[in-house]
Amino acid sequence: MSQNKIIILLVLVIFIAIIIFGYFTKQNRIEIYKTQGIETIARVTNLIQKRDRRVQTKAVRKSKYYLEVSYFTQIEKDTSAKSKKMISKNEDGEYTMNFSHLKPEIGELVITVIPVTLSQYKKYQVDDKVQVLYLKDDIESAILKEDIE
Repeated sequence: MSQNKIIILLVLVIFIAIIIFGYFTKQNRIEIYKTQGIETIARVTNLIQKRDRRVQTKAVRKSKYYLEVSYFTQIEKDTSAKSKKMISKNEDGEYTMNFSHLKPEIGELVITVIPVTLSQYKKYQVDDKVQVLYLKDDIESAILKEDIE
């Protein structure tokens, strides 16, 4: 075999390995969101289209599409506060009131950008509600729920 054929074969094998690695990385990421993702409703705050200037031919310019969404994280419910009495008497005979169970259960506001396909970009408008999954350890990393179904 000539040296050129060996180089071409080696480049082809490396290219195929990169494609396979990318596929399994994406599948692993989707599996993480399926098992560990926390579902919530988000509001679309902006539609973003970016043109990639590096990938340019005479007729085609590649565009990337994103949804900017905002959502509140889910907080873990504190069952100990709800089990306490609203009015209780301490050792000194004074009455105390427990209002901790009356505070609203709302988490942190997150505004993030999610990459989407062209069809998803055309499907949604500003102020639409979408279901997203985010990770507890990385609340700003989210995907659309429809991407894992």
